[in-house]
Amino acid sequence: MPDFLLHIPGHRAQPLNQARPELRIGRAPGQDVVLEDPAISRSHARFLWKEGKAYLEDLGSRHGSRINGRKTSGRCEIQPGDRILLGEVELSLSPCESRAEPGLPRRTKEETVTLSLSVENLRYETRPPGGDVSGPGAVDILHHLSRDLVSRRSPRSLLEDLLERLMSHLDASHGAVYLKQPGGALECLAARSVGTDPGAAASLSPGTMEALFERKEALLMDATLAAPNHPAAPNGVTAATPGDTTRSVMVVPLESQGEVLGLMHFGASETRGPFTEQEIRFVVSLGNLAATRIIHQRTAEELQRKEDLERQILALESQTRAKGELLAFISHEIRNPLTALIGFLELAQRANLPPAAQAHLQKAERSGATLLNILNEVLDFSKLEAGGIELERIPFQLQEVLETVLDLFGPQASAKGITLRLQRDPSLPTDCVGDPLRLGQVLTNLVGNAVKFTSDGHVSLAVVPGEDPARLRFTVTDTGIGIPEERIDHLFNPYTQGEAATTRRFGGTGLGLYISSRLVEMQGGTISVASRPGQGSAFAFSLPLLASNR
Repeated sequence: MPDFLLHIPGHRAQPLNQARPELRIGRAPGQDVVLEDPAISRSHARFLWKEGKAYLEDLGSRHGSRINGRKTSGRCEIQPGDRILLGEVELSLSPCESRAEPGLPRRTKEETVTLSLSVENLRYETRPPGGDVSGPGAVDILHHLSRDLVSRRSPRSLLEDLLERLMSHLDASHGAVYLKQPGGALECLAARSVGTDPGAAASLSPGTMEALFERKEALLMDATLAAPNHPAAPNGVTAATPGDTTRSVMVVPLESQGEVLGLMHFGASETRGPFTEQEIRFVVSLGNLAATRIIHQRTAEELQRKEDLERQILALESQTRAKGELLAFISHEIRNPLTALIGFLELAQRANLPPAAQAHLQKAERSGATLLNILNEVLDFSKLEAGGIELERIPFQLQEVLETVLDLFGPQASAKGITLRLQRDPSLPTDCVGDPLRLGQVLTNLVGNAVKFTSDGHVSLAVVPGEDPARLRFTVTDTGIGIPEERIDHLFNPYTQGEAATTRRFGGTGLGLYISSRLVEMQGGTISVASRPGQGSAFAFSLPLLASNR
């Protein structure tokens, strides 16, 4: 009875014969041939082989099927040479024996040939005689594999056991299983051999592996055809080793959802005879099941990792909220009585007290103010970490903010003998829109640091137009101690100061610059610093505080 080959654009010729009497074509996944064409329905048509004849049956497709221009209804016989249309896709039928691969000689029935099977559709180039894989041994392998697929067994253990069982069932002389690692390299999980050098079980050449991963096809080869540079060997395939008695080679990719996860490789000795098409189909089916199990395992592990990460994030967020609430509570409970204490100290200094008592009260007041500043910084830090600071965007007078900051540090600068000055571009308007409280907080931190770290010279606050019409650029310069170059990159990290001795000498938490940088970023700007030890520092930032159409 004649066999046929169905020629489909963009696909290899599909066999239609007694071994494969039905071929379904459509656009939906799971069809024997998937055609990505808008005129093709999800399940468009099927081709049938029966008693040596070929038939076409339309499956109720939207755009129909035609034979030689005539629309089909029901099952219609087709002949080699007929013009077959599925929607707008043209197919043709030819006798199997009339097809020859380009560049390969015609083969006789007695020749041993290379078999190439697509893992997706099990396509093959030629059809050698099939073997029987329906015996008790095959059922036993399917039973054990199905049990392993629903167990918690690791993919490595599953593949090693499958290799052992297939080695015995196929009567193979050697075999190996490879699995692709996350980095892309192939790891040989197991290699087995019977009466030969164990190394022969893992003798696949790099060219073979590369070709199989690229083609996503199972290969069944006569070992002599697999020798290097043999004219009938697939490109890049080399599987035979010199002096080896291997008669037949089978290589099967482990594929799932279009991804090749690994390979299984078997060799048959001369005493066993060549592998058959049915045997390779059987191994391909088992390999696909094993590959699906690997995908499911990896997906489950990835989901578990994500769940663990989400739990850790939720735990950290909960801890952060708890810390923020605790800090806010403590700061509030301490800040209120501390503010009252500072107020009473100010009142006490107005009384007619001896100079020594006045000096003690001033020191107590300064210590209280320092402690209050630390509490405010810790509270702001906890709010920033918890995302609890919300910015306002309201009209305000820029001059008022600037004067408030300078008035705050005027007495301290005067006591140290340094000049505190304001340089404001006279062309700038006084009306701004933004958050005056947070702008004042940033300037207070920067000017306060400049006054604290400057023993003589001056501290200057300059305001000029920014890089675009909507921005103002603020710069605070001083003639203080400066910052070592190696410390500048870490200056805006929390709890960081210019050098280790700074905290001991000048005090502070090291949070001021971190809080300032975060507040500047939240208002749409960035802060920068330029400094040289012994020559002072300059901190600059710009913010969008003006109307762009002024």
